[in-house]
Amino acid sequence: MDVSDTRTLDPTVVLLIIAVLVMVGAAVVLNRRQGENVSSDDKKQEPAWQGPLPDPDEPELRALLNDGRLIEAIKLVRARTGMGLKEAKEYVDRFS
Repeated sequence: MDVSDTRTLDPTVVLLIIAVLVMVGAAVVLNRRQGENVSSDDKKQEPAWQGPLPDPDEPELRALLNDGRLIEAIKLVRARTGMGLKEAKEYVDRFS
């Protein structure tokens, strides 16, 4: 085996590898920064609904819950408060 028979990388390949590593690093940094911005924006958001929460003992809502008509109860909560589907479902689930 001849010592002078060592393999070397073509400079173009080396530059290509470095470019890929730089792009991956930049993507990771940007992704982390976007994640930080989203989480800080979420903390500042207020509830999307404007109306008061319906009383779970309100006769109409209580009747729907007692009858197991959860979808109708969710619709009632959404109509009265302007809540999104997820929030209204979570609210109704607390009392069903």
